[in-house]
Amino acid sequence: MLQMRTSTGNTPNSERELRRSPRYTVDVRLRLIVNKDGKNIVLHGRGNDISENGMALFVACDLQLEQRMEIEFTLPYSRQPLRVRIAVRNRNGYRYGVEFMSLSVLQREEILRLCKALTLLQ
Repeated sequence: MLQMRTSTGNTPNSERELRRSPRYTVDVRLRLIVNKDGKNIVLHGRGNDISENGMALFVACDLQLEQRMEIEFTLPYSRQPLRVRIAVRNRNGYRYGVEFMSLSVLQREEILRLCKALTLLQ
């Protein structure tokens, strides 16, 4: 299911104005790879509200603000999974806002391509 949304419905106006780029509603399965005590732990969750700078995700796990890890997901209209480093920027229960960190040129192009396509579906 794809819908465009430039901001979440319960986000105050002042916070919406601070956004660097519009958000788009998507629904993707994802794997969260967390390094704990030198071992990788893989958790499963859902991703939504994507932008060129980050996304919101839901995962039933306690993550800390500023914690860094990786997520792996496949964008709509794509076959190639992306594995991206992220940093947790905010949380509300088990819903986290994360920022993409150090995207490769190809990863950035894939995410921008999706955002442009979703813009046309308005």
